[in-house]
Amino acid sequence: MLAELWRYNISTQKWDCLSRDGPPEAASHSMILLGDFLLIWGGTAYPWGRCLSNRLHFFHIPSKTWMQDVECAGDVPTPRYGQSATYFAGKLYIVGGTNGVDYNMDAYILNLKHLEYERIQPEAEEQPLPRYRHEVAVLDDCLFVLGGGAADMSAFSFIDICVFNMKNQGWKTVTSQPCRKSGEYPAPRKFHSAVQWGEWAYICGGHTGTDVLDDIWRLHLRQRQWERLPQELPFPVYFHAAACTPSGCMFVFGGVMCKIGDRRCNTVFKVWLTVPTLQEMVWDVVMRNLGKSLRKPKENEEILWSIKNAGFKLPYCFLKRLQ
Repeated sequence: MLAELWRYNISTQKWDCLSRDGPPEAASHSMILLGDFLLIWGGTAYPWGRCLSNRLHFFHIPSKTWMQDVECAGDVPTPRYGQSATYFAGKLYIVGGTNGVDYNMDAYILNLKHLEYERIQPEAEEQPLPRYRHEVAVLDDCLFVLGGGAADMSAFSFIDICVFNMKNQGWKTVTSQPCRKSGEYPAPRKFHSAVQWGEWAYICGGHTGTDVLDDIWRLHLRQRQWERLPQELPFPVYFHAAACTPSGCMFVFGGVMCKIGDRRCNTVFKVWLTVPTLQEMVWDVVMRNLGKSLRKPKENEEILWSIKNAGFKLPYCFLKRLQ
């Protein structure tokens, strides 16, 4: 297990290790960026299902310091991994997960101001089927649960989507619409990644139970309309991670590359989810032409950021080298 925390600079394409003494339950945990803090919840260590966590940790990025085992009150969830954790309006919503034997779709709310849990107990007929390694998108007061799986090799479909109303604290199922061009839905999957850009939720990669995927789909959350993107991941992958920048660029890292076995990667690749601004286009040109030479000396990082912040007012010496 790698209880490490790494940071990737998307401009310089440079990695640096911030910590090597993170929480030991480092697999299938949940992590959220909140301002200068990373919030980490749950997870498992080897052997899976025997070393479990229901602990809350904070990492302060500027000072590179941990606050581990933050004490919380209320109805604390049982230890688990593979759950989803979503931040909304000062609260953390924890949904689903497994202890390695039993799977659930229990929903808990953690009030981050008072550090107190509340368990949601909906009507039995409303409770979705148990799952783990699903993804969640947010629209208005609703959590949209996308995919996931359970103990067997099966994975959940994207035709009917489970939705949790955070205001009414109840579940419902909504039916989505297929891609207009192909008439198809995304293949059922788990171990995929998802990001959100506006009212669109994007999913990529994952495992159907028999096959590893390299496709990219997006769902318009309000219209519940699926669309397959023409782009694909460079190779099929699952157990990877993805994040989206404020400007709409999705970065994908790591994952398992084969159906059976443990062939892992540390590749980083990106795809724009929207048309980039002219400033972003200029920045990409600068990095393609000058990135390798500029990111070697550490002192040149300040030069890179000054170029980035200057927008179109690039120094003449750089413009001349780009011609």
